Amino acid sequence: MKILPKVFSTFKEYEVVKVKNYKLVKKIEIIDVDSKNLDRYKKLSMHEMARKATFIFLFSPVLLALKVSFNVLQIVFDCSSYFLSWFTMGKALADAKIIKIFEIAITSRVDFFKNIAQDIIFIVRAPFFTIAMQYGALLTLISPNRGRKAIAKIERSWNYNMDRSYDYKKSKRFKENSLLSALFKTLSDVDREEDVVFYLAPCFQPGSLNDKHIIYPLASDMKK
Repeated sequence: MKILPKVFSTFKEYEVVKVKNYKLVKKIEIIDVDSKNLDRYKKLSMHEMARKATFIFLFSPVLLALKVSFNVLQIVFDCSSYFLSWFTMGKALADAKIIKIFEIAITSRVDFFKNIAQDIIFIVRAPFFTIAMQYGALLTLISPNRGRKAIAKIERSWNYNMDRSYDYKKSKRFKENSLLSALFKTLSDVDREEDVVFYLAPCFQPGSLNDKHIIYPLASDMKK
């Protein structure tokens, strides 16, 4: 994770004008002037920043337990799906569908080993991200903007570089079903067609001056 060299950048306050619900909204935001996309962060008081950092420090181990449990359950579901494929192959063999047998044998094994390897990697690396999140929370108490940037980068990397739009709260599957039902459907989705992640601190994830709804300041002017 090449995070630390990118954390120690320059932050400046700017009045940002943006369009929200067809209205112009002005807010003071923190701009990372050294970042490639001119990341912008919500301006927070020291008290609020400390409160959020404390929450992240205390609940990162809880998030670790939830993520590891989820990956372990995915391994269980993947193994179940793999063994069920043998019954499908047996039925195809009984019907003398040789081509289908080869198709099931190849696809089921490729998906199985790919998913198992992916889950094991996620489980092994999870504790390191948890420790990094806690160090980021401590850094936030010393240097709020740099600590917040560190946490944002660490958590996004932990979530496979998938942004907030993939957070489970915005997932169609989780919106239309109960939590348990949505979790079961996600776990049983061997093809993993709908990727879902969980952000502990989505409010720390930055926007960008390149966002379409930003009127002022323009990213192109900032880079001159």
